[in-house]
Amino acid sequence: MNIYKKLFFLIPIFTHFFLFPRKMQINSLKAIENNVRNRSWFKIVPLEQILKIHTNILCKKCFGSVDFKFKKFPLSSLFPHEGHFKECFILEIPRGIVQGKNGLVFFDNAIIQEMVWADRYEFLQNIPSLALEKARKVSGRVAVLSQESSDNFCHFFYEVLARLAMLEMHDVEYDWLYVTCDKGFIKEGLKLWGIDESKIICPTDKDFYIQADTVIVPSLVLNTNNGFKHTGVNAHPYTLKYVREKLLFMIKDTVDMSQFSKKIFISRRDAPSRRIINENEVFELFKAKGFERYDTGKMSVAEQIALFAQSEVVVGEHGAGLTGIIFCKEMTKIIELFQALIDSSFWFPAQIFNLNYIAVNTLGIDGNSFYNWQERNLSIYLKAMCSKINIPIEPIEKIIQNL
Repeated sequence: MNIYKKLFFLIPIFTHFFLFPRKMQINSLKAIENNVRNRSWFKIVPLEQILKIHTNILCKKCFGSVDFKFKKFPLSSLFPHEGHFKECFILEIPRGIVQGKNGLVFFDNAIIQEMVWADRYEFLQNIPSLALEKARKVSGRVAVLSQESSDNFCHFFYEVLARLAMLEMHDVEYDWLYVTCDKGFIKEGLKLWGIDESKIICPTDKDFYIQADTVIVPSLVLNTNNGFKHTGVNAHPYTLKYVREKLLFMIKDTVDMSQFSKKIFISRRDAPSRRIINENEVFELFKAKGFERYDTGKMSVAEQIALFAQSEVVVGEHGAGLTGIIFCKEMTKIIELFQALIDSSFWFPAQIFNLNYIAVNTLGIDGNSFYNWQERNLSIYLKAMCSKINIPIEPIEKIIQNL
C-alpha cells in the first residue's frame, strides 16, 4: 500500500474523531441501542412476554430479588452503592438455537431482553442471520455459559463460573456446555471445577451455530437494578460465594501454600494497557517491607487461588490480577493502586467477603468523572482504559508508613 492509499484509508478515522461534533460521540452508545432495537433482524423481548407466548419454555426461579447496601466507593460519591440484584432464573428451551462466541440464544427471531449483557447493546451489532438448515444439530441438553467478556479473566470467574454454579446449586443436569474455551485459564478453570473437556462445545466465531434438543440458559449474574454504568463487576453474591467455596475445596491439598509470601504484590508489568511504567520503583518500596512480587498471568489457576487464600496483605494495580481477592480470608488487607481509570469492580466483592480494602488514587483523578460514562463522555473512559502511566511515589510512601 503506497502513501496515498494509506492517507485515503485514514480519512474516515480522522473525520470520526476530530470533525464530528462531540455530542455525537457522547451519545453514540444510546444511538447504537436505538439502532439495534429498531433495525436488527431480531427483536429484543422481555422474558415475561416470551413466557406468555412460548408456554413450552420452562423457567426455574433460582433466587428472588436480593437487596444490597454497600459502603460508598472511596474514590467516587456517585457510583451506585445500594439497590438490588434482580431475580435469577434458569430457562429450558426446546429446540433452542445458540449462535456465536457470546452464546446468543434465539427463537422466533428474538433475544430475551434480560440476557443482554450489562445493558450493552453495542455488542448486538452486526449479528448475522444464519439459515437454520446450516446449524449443527446437537442431541441432548446444552447449557449455555458463553457471554460477552467470557474470555476475560475476571468476568470468567465472577460471571461465567457463577452461572455454572447456578446450575449446580439447583441440580440442573446437562449433557454439554457451550462455553468459549480458547484461553488457557478457561480450560484450567473448567477442569478444576470438574468439567470433562470432551463435553465442551467451544464456539469459534460469530457464525458458529447450533440447534439442540434442549438449550439450558442460566440468567446473567451482572444484573442489578442500577444497570451497568461502569459501577463495577457487581456479580451476584450467592453465586460468587459458591464459586469461592467450590474452588477453594478443589485446590485443597494440591498446592503447597508455604511457597508463597503472605505479603504479595500483584504485577501488571507485562500488561498491554493500564500499566504503571515505574512499577519497579513502586515495588521496591513494598519489597523493603517484606513483599514479594507475583505475575499471576504466569501462574496456574490453582496457584493463583492458593496465593490469595494464604495472603495477609495484597497490593495490586487495578486490573484482572486482583480477581483472586474473593479467595482471601476475612479482613485480609487489600490495597488497590489506581492509575488513570477509576473503577469500583473490586470494592464490592471486598465488602461481600469482609476484606480490609484501601483504594489509592495515585494520580488524584476525579473519580466522579467515570460515573455513567456512556452518556457523559466516552472518551474519558477509553483514554483511561488504554493508559500507561508513571505514578508519583508520594501516595505510595504514605501507604507504606501504615504497613
